[in-house]
Amino acid sequence: MRLYIILIAILICLLLLFNSYYWQIIPLCSITIWLLVDRFFLSNKNSKKMMSNLFWGISIPVVILGTFITLTFIPLFNIPNPEGSYSLGTMYFTLRDSSRNDTISKVSSGIREIHTQVWYPAKLKGSEKRDIYIPSAKKFSKIFATSQGIFWFPFVLNHLGKTRTNSYLNAQIEGSGARYPVVVFSHGLGQFYKFNTILIEELASNGYIVIAISHPFDTPCTINSKNELIEYKTREKNTRAIDTSELSTIFKRISVTDDLSELRELYKVFYNSMPVTWNQQNKNWVQDILFTIRELNSINFKEFKGCMDLKAIGVLGFSFGGGASGLAAMSDTTIKAGINLDGWQPGHLNNNYFNCPFMFISSEEHKGANDFFLKYSEHKVFDLTIEGTKHPNFNDMAIILGKTGRFSGLTGKIEGGYGLDVIEKLVINFFDLYLKKIENIDIVNCLEYYQEIHYQTNTR
Repeated sequence: MRLYIILIAILICLLLLFNSYYWQIIPLCSITIWLLVDRFFLSNKNSKKMMSNLFWGISIPVVILGTFITLTFIPLFNIPNPEGSYSLGTMYFTLRDSSRNDTISKVSSGIREIHTQVWYPAKLKGSEKRDIYIPSAKKFSKIFATSQGIFWFPFVLNHLGKTRTNSYLNAQIEGSGARYPVVVFSHGLGQFYKFNTILIEELASNGYIVIAISHPFDTPCTINSKNELIEYKTREKNTRAIDTSELSTIFKRISVTDDLSELRELYKVFYNSMPVTWNQQNKNWVQDILFTIRELNSINFKEFKGCMDLKAIGVLGFSFGGGASGLAAMSDTTIKAGINLDGWQPGHLNNNYFNCPFMFISSEEHKGANDFFLKYSEHKVFDLTIEGTKHPNFNDMAIILGKTGRFSGLTGKIEGGYGLDVIEKLVINFFDLYLKKIENIDIVNCLEYYQEIHYQTNTR
């Protein structure tokens, strides 16, 4: 017994030494440590025998319960294998827009640097290494915790540093005569693009090249071309408070009115209630997207052997990035299809309409927020709501949060993995139809297959 305890203790020390542990198992490790204390310092002393028995009678159930709770409610995270037929490669790039400075930052005086990551179908040789989901995870976890107001929990996402993606770093593109549509992805405001890896990998495994943008100073951190984590420390703070009750009233009214003039007035109230930097951020993000699209031609022939189909470009964004993707689709005719994942769509006051087919996929709490475009756009528009979802259900947090998300109400009632699977099917079918031009795809049949989906579409 004593030898067994010593071996367990040595194993724990090695795990701690090489930082190869998950904080979720700390309660389990602690029980072994206390077992050592009891074995060597308490059990052989009669005067402390009663204290030892009392200690174990209380501590063992508590520690086992603690381990169960942490592993159940904040589980270890593994990225699901994508269902597409292609193996995956990934590369990191830094694009520099010399025509712009970082207008949001108070201290930046240099040109605007846009760090990006690209996923693509790959031809593997066997020597490639899988990309780490979150590099420098301890540093990232502290940054994330601070940005989310939980600075007292800096190690909450440390375990994500042990997660490997399904993509292989700097792998050779599968270029056997294929040309792949390109999708430019934009993250949410204050969010990290890596938290949409599950959806992006699924898309790339189905024959797409996906390039994710990190919008400078509007994300807590990013990854540069050297695969190093960079923190954005300075950004102008939004000073205007948002009246959420007023916005809720606006949402409800927009979802039921058919009067165009009333819609414009409602949107005007909405925009006026936003923080002062909001409109500038929108402009910056759209310019980031359009600049990235212009840079695709150079990237295509340098690293991707001309395999990008630059006549089939789509945009995809989550939350604030969804709205920016929609604005880009109004601004540039080279964009052939776009999707907004649970984001409010700007553009209503200026008679802006999409230059291409567009899809809104919204959570229950944002149902009807973008009906305006369904009623007045000249191109095909789909407006979907997925029952049982909330905002975090649209990215990897739906799985990372586990039961914690549903128990706390952060995520909706729908099971996280299943909800993401539904979103993946919708995104792939839409882009297959409008970017790959696969004619036998019936979007309506896909929508009606899932009972959780409620949808509207125009007649274009």
